[in-house]
Amino acid sequence: MTDPLTMLEGISAMLDIRSHVVSLIRTAKFAASDRQKPIAEDSVEINSAEPWELTFQVLNQDDTGPRAQFEQSLRYLGAKLGKERFSLTWPFTKEGLQEMLTSIERQKSMFAIALTNDSIRLSAAITVQAEEITKGVDVRIVEITKSVDIIRHAHESHFQAFESSCLEVVDHIHGLSEGTRKKREILSRLMSIAFEATHADIASRRANGTGERLLETREMLCWLKTPEILRCQGIPVSAKTILASLVIDKLRGMVKEDLNLGVAGIYCSCKEPETTSNLIGSLIRQLAEPLETIPRSLEALNRLDAFHTISGLYSKIMIIVDTLDECADRLDLVKQLLTMLIMKSATKIHILVTSRKDLTDVERTLKADLQLDIISRERDVRLFLQQNLRDHERVSGWIIRDTVFEASIIDAILGRLYGIILLTLLCMELPADIPTKRGIRKALETLPVGTDDNYKEAWVRIGSQKSQQAKIGKQILAWVVHATRPLTVQEVQYALAIEPGDEDLDLEGLLNVPDWTSFCAVLIVIDGKHDLNTLVHPTRQEFFQNQKEALLPTAHEDIAETCITYLRMKRFRSYEAIHFQADLLFNYAALHWDYHVCCADNDKALSLALQLLDDENGRSTAAQLLIERSPSIYWKQRIGRKVSMKPVHLVAYFGLSRLVGRLDLNTDINDGSDKTGSPIYWALEGNQNQMLKVLLEHGADANALRFQAYADARSGDSGYNSYPLITATKMGNITALGYLLQHGASVDQSRGGSTISSLL
Repeated sequence: MTDPLTMLEGISAMLDIRSHVVSLIRTAKFAASDRQKPIAEDSVEINSAEPWELTFQVLNQDDTGPRAQFEQSLRYLGAKLGKERFSLTWPFTKEGLQEMLTSIERQKSMFAIALTNDSIRLSAAITVQAEEITKGVDVRIVEITKSVDIIRHAHESHFQAFESSCLEVVDHIHGLSEGTRKKREILSRLMSIAFEATHADIASRRANGTGERLLETREMLCWLKTPEILRCQGIPVSAKTILASLVIDKLRGMVKEDLNLGVAGIYCSCKEPETTSNLIGSLIRQLAEPLETIPRSLEALNRLDAFHTISGLYSKIMIIVDTLDECADRLDLVKQLLTMLIMKSATKIHILVTSRKDLTDVERTLKADLQLDIISRERDVRLFLQQNLRDHERVSGWIIRDTVFEASIIDAILGRLYGIILLTLLCMELPADIPTKRGIRKALETLPVGTDDNYKEAWVRIGSQKSQQAKIGKQILAWVVHATRPLTVQEVQYALAIEPGDEDLDLEGLLNVPDWTSFCAVLIVIDGKHDLNTLVHPTRQEFFQNQKEALLPTAHEDIAETCITYLRMKRFRSYEAIHFQADLLFNYAALHWDYHVCCADNDKALSLALQLLDDENGRSTAAQLLIERSPSIYWKQRIGRKVSMKPVHLVAYFGLSRLVGRLDLNTDINDGSDKTGSPIYWALEGNQNQMLKVLLEHGADANALRFQAYADARSGDSGYNSYPLITATKMGNITALGYLLQHGASVDQSRGGSTISSLL
């Protein structure tokens, strides 16, 4: 049986022939109009019950069927017309042609009728099939809906069971969390020192194998066994901190085998000074942290009683205090440690202290049972140098691969530093900056000897850079050395991006942090634990403090100008903007601009201060942080509002006594009518006794009453207005009392139920 595709191909060919014949007829010359028109279509009504496939089979019979006859007629006509295409005139043999055309028209009509009829049948069949499919789909939808309902009911049942289980788990976790939260609340009140972060940072910089021999010394072994005080002393930067971190790690390893052993440590720092109370609190917290439960009474006790309570939960306690010489109040800390030994009862307490050698006050007070001199041995220093050389990101790979040349670099550095380990970081820049062996060898031959000489050499290297790099390096050092506290990386970034006269901050001026160390010849490091910029060691701080006039003569003036320029920027026109910028340079600039003005103590710095004081928005910006930090309820209610602040108020609070003569004090010095109160109280609250004296000498009234709304701000007075003498008495400021009495303050004053006699 002929397939449908073959039949369709035959019909297509037949129609092509017909089109060709008609086109030939239309090209005949002088053809009558009735022959130029399409041949009339015959319409025949046929009702056929044959399916469409049978119709095509009949039409497509091989040589005798209608398709074949139609094709034969068309081909004959085409051949006939093709021979005489260019000379044909009308009429030609009309009888033969008429018969041929009639036959063709009849055959065409049969095809058209057959195809039309089959199209109708096909559409009907499709409609029937579509209805059957629709019915089937409806049935499936009903079945699926029933299945979904069954699944949903099962899911709801399982979910309810799961939810019930989850609630039980949450209740259990909540119980644990509540206990943990209470424990952390108690511990958080003891101290806020990030000991673990400091220890992890120091331990990460310790070369493998460094200091191991110190753990095997007679003094160390004796201290581990006997509850005594061991003092480890050495010259500056002789790896005392490395030893302390090593001992802490060793003791923590012992805790895994003996849970009755408690270990706690302190890393003292002159750049991050802490009170003795906080340091002792850090020890208590480290001892309490591993315990599952801690006594509730711990938070109500003083530091020594709390230590006595917590130490009673251990059979042995090991305490390590590193760099005692850098403690802000080292003698007080030593006395507290000795008191712990007296209170120790049944608990054995071992104390290890590292410090410099030349601390006679510590030596007299501490009276250590054991003493160990720390000398950086060649092997330890060599390991340290090798690790830093190989970890240095700018040292070429060919130096590290040449082990002989690497050893010669280390030998040259060892010969000039006399056991001072950390100073070798300065020398690591030589192989990083010089591209040839010959150049490195020459540089090593001229290495300076001693601490100060190394710093001077580093300063020379900073100045020998390209002018812009040298300028940036000195600016970074100025901020790191002369800032009143350690600065974050972001604070220094913003400080260096500010130029005199800037009305807003240009973020395109921010420096790329990785470049800082090279700009400063490795005199600074980025402290990863706090994201701080610091000098590598306190000896560098001492060097620059002693050499500040020669090396950084305008540092305070430049820092003051940057702070004041920042506070006067357009971005600080609303409280929201100030609050948003609080994590950038704002905190430092608002609280310390006055310090740098006073340290600079020259006409330019004072002129800069006057520019800020004459700028109403600048004054409000500078005062906003003071208001936020005030404990007064009066000021707390005004946070977020623009504060009306006169120049004399800020001058009084910050103690800028040299500016008093440049201000108009005729109407302001005793004016307590506005919401900021009388200037004399700002001097008292800023603890500026010298400023108080200057104000009194310029006519400030020692008996001036401050206005009612400001009665209890910062003084704790629950009454209404207060007098300066009562305020100074409540603050315990004896010096201020003397100045006030000298200038006529009355001792018979009474306010809010308080009198001078009742307060004394």
